[in-house]
Amino acid sequence: MCSKVSENQEENDAFSDVFAEQVFRGGTPLLLKEGQVQLDVGQEAQAQGLSVKWGVFKEAAPAPDESEAGRLKREQLRNEAAAALVNIDSDERERRDLVGNVLASAVVLVAVAQLASLAPWTTRAAMLPLIALAYGFKLSANEGL
Repeated sequence: MCSKVSENQEENDAFSDVFAEQVFRGGTPLLLKEGQVQLDVGQEAQAQGLSVKWGVFKEAAPAPDESEAGRLKREQLRNEAAAALVNIDSDERERRDLVGNVLASAVVLVAVAQLASLAPWTTRAAMLPLIALAYGFKLSANEGL
């Protein structure tokens, strides 16, 4: 029976999703460290003790206030987040809203330029991923997820 379990484990390992494992273990692969962007992938990648910035980067989270007042404040914030079903703080929500607004504005400007220049439909259709990205950032800011 033990050999059967080990065979199944080998099959699972052979067909694992390396990208999903990276996200679950290490979060986003872009790490902001000392003002530089670094690629943080592989076995040493981690997400614990880090916070997400601008929706795509991670950086060291500030050290928590270990006083009694700090603990109470963190507990209050956790309870509010759980009640509202959100997992990003208000600062990150503002950043994502800003990114969504900037992307949406850029999309509108490019769309107007494409229409004015009578660009073919294939060129205009290439804007759809940017529209989706802008909408995703706006939705993330509004929903807190």
